[in-house]
Amino acid sequence: MQTGNWRIAIVVWLLGVSGAPLYGGSEKSGSLDVEPEDLRPGLVAHYRSLADKNAMLYRIEAKPAFHLGHSSPHPRLPPGPFEVLWTGVLNLTDPTPLTFDAYVCGDVTIEVDGVAVLQGRGSSETAQINSKEPLKRPQGLYRLRIRYRSPTDKPSRLQIWWQGPTFTREPLPAWQLKHLAADLTPDVRQDQLAEKGRAAVGRLGCARCHSGAFPTLAESPPGPSLADARRRINRDW
Repeated sequence: MQTGNWRIAIVVWLLGVSGAPLYGGSEKSGSLDVEPEDLRPGLVAHYRSLADKNAMLYRIEAKPAFHLGHSSPHPRLPPGPFEVLWTGVLNLTDPTPLTFDAYVCGDVTIEVDGVAVLQGRGSSETAQINSKEPLKRPQGLYRLRIRYRSPTDKPSRLQIWWQGPTFTREPLPAWQLKHLAADLTPDVRQDQLAEKGRAAVGRLGCARCHSGAFPTLAESPPGPSLADARRRINRDW
């Protein structure tokens, strides 16, 4: 690896493990009046370990869905129970009322426009919870908060479904989930930069020579370069 490349990768990798608390506070209710260019795909996720208060991270995720078993959701979090809060915007393009349900092992709460549309606990990987009251809102953009807390001794799972008058039950689609440009706080941007550094370290193979500097990098190192292989390799060899 060229010296300049691995130095850049190390610098980006080391930037910003934040220690900010989970998002708090209530948002103003009602449909949001925002410009299309202010919307970004995905939700802002804030993970934190319940075993190590200093272990946390932010990332942008297309949708809240995983089936992790007993493994950690990210190398920066130790094994064990964790909590994650997704915040962003739900784009309602279909008429209501809408009902939500979820396959969940752990605790989950979903709020749309400040209203809890789904709340409950699942005690197994196949457990399913259902909303008690449907969501009734005009079409528009609404604030969304989803909080999940994993069990201490059971596998982690979350998969959210919904249905309405014009469509049958289906998984909550990623293209309806957005976040605002203003939601990208300095802590979120810093962790995004750290994630880019992690990807660069894996792509450039930095851990092959500097494994001690990247103890959480589990990806396999890249194979040998095949550049100019036709000139370097012959049939006799």
